[in-house]
Amino acid sequence: MAKRYKTTNILWDIDKDEILEKLDTMSVDEAAKALKCTEKEEKAFKAMSDEERDDFALSQIHHNVITAADFLGIPTEVEIPEDFDNNDEDFEELVSDWLSDTYGYCHEGFDLEELM
Repeated sequence: MAKRYKTTNILWDIDKDEILEKLDTMSVDEAAKALKCTEKEEKAFKAMSDEERDDFALSQIHHNVITAADFLGIPTEVEIPEDFDNNDEDFEELVSDWLSDTYGYCHEGFDLEELM
């Protein structure tokens, strides 16, 4: 049986413009929920201007209230499909390309972990 792997600790390369683009597609209620606002923060968030909401969202991510990956809905851990040849000398590069192609974001690294 072929060994199975998963990637863990994926460090997605996400810039603030991608976060703000996603924020622009959300209703104020959806954004407040996605940003894990407290009740008090949610009330204030709804009264903010668009620019203030952008600043608040970036602040929430900067202060680790939520990760950029969570906000964008991309995983930080993924099982590698069974059809990958883990004996290929370029296995990590194949996984790297697959992650970027599948999720639409570049990354700055990941760990590989063998599944039992």
